[in-house]
Amino acid sequence: MSFRAIAIAALMTAVSTAANAQVVQQPVVSGFSVDTVVSVPDRGAAFSGGVLSGQSGSRSAGPLRGASSVGRSFQGAATETRVFIHDFEAMDAALLSQGRPAAAGQAAPTAPGVTPVLIGPASRPQMPVTRADRARAHLLERWKDRTAPAPLPSAASPGARTSVATRP
Repeated sequence: MSFRAIAIAALMTAVSTAANAQVVQQPVVSGFSVDTVVSVPDRGAAFSGGVLSGQSGSRSAGPLRGASSVGRSFQGAATETRVFIHDFEAMDAALLSQGRPAAAGQAAPTAPGVTPVLIGPASRPQMPVTRADRARAHLLERWKDRTAPAPLPSAASPGARTSVATRP
């Protein structure tokens, strides 16, 4: 066999056995934290911190560098503190004052969607009752003489004891 035939056979074998490239893209997880103290008024907001980053790259290939690609990536994240102070005592006072009757001959003020209903003896003032309150009262009345079913024992503790509770 001539040198030429061996060279052609070797070249064809090398070209035909080229493996296909396999790419696996892994997720990129990043995070940051801001360790600071801020003073924010009620219903206010304060910027706590942030991170901005970016990258850019290019690649040229080929004998005359004709095939090229460019990639860019920019990302950012920020933290912000928003404050809304809930004054539960003021809320309770406002809600309770809505149910008190006004001057003689006037109806008690109610919020939209709230039906005033007399609760308890006639000497007590009218208190607003919502649809959710009525539904809860109905369920409590319906289930007052029944017991709740015992939960099934978990697989983690096969010998665990269960108890049955009654509703008041």
